[in-house]
Amino acid sequence: MGNYLMGIDGPAYFRTLTRMTTYRKNPEMVDRTIRGERVLVPIMSSLDAMDSIYNLNETAAFVFEEACSGKDADDIIHALSEAFDVSGDEAGQDVENVLNELVGIGALIRVDA
Repeated sequence: MGNYLMGIDGPAYFRTLTRMTTYRKNPEMVDRTIRGERVLVPIMSSLDAMDSIYNLNETAAFVFEEACSGKDADDIIHALSEAFDVSGDEAGQDVENVLNELVGIGALIRVDA
């Protein structure tokens, strides 16, 4: 699946995934679907933020929506595996990568249990 986010401001920062962690959408990030494409735009007060627009692929958009609905990583892995008919191992790797990227760009905030 790979290349989940296409941003114009460079690579995201990564952290280790805890599967029981839940996430919430950062209120400083606007998400819209435009002509079938899921786009994330940070709301920032600086002009530097104008270069930060992210286009999510189908996998990333799915994970983003599931995470915003309050599901933990294990639930998202299961849902992705079923929705895309992939193995649990492949879904687990994809979910870990996408969640780390979404947290790294500030689209999601980790919620401690």
